[in-house]
Amino acid sequence: MDEIYTPSFELELDHDTTFVGFLILSMGRISKDSLEGSLGEEIDVTRSLAILRKSELIDMKEGICYIRPEAVCYIGSLARDARMT
Repeated sequence: MDEIYTPSFELELDHDTTFVGFLILSMGRISKDSLEGSLGEEIDVTRSLAILRKSELIDMKEGICYIRPEAVCYIGSLARDARMT
């Protein structure tokens, strides 16, 4: 049996972007509006989502954000490293 493909991500994300990624991971799927409502003006959600999308860690469909399946472990490890879990 072939091994399951798990891409290796070599990214350095700032704390706010990591936190937004962790929130998306925790919720499964969440709208951008809900993220902005939850975080207020403390974190620039638009900027964090743009970084996560450019890094191919999340996808968005009709305003709903979700972690790409191949990035779930990576986001989880970033959150652990940042002591968010």
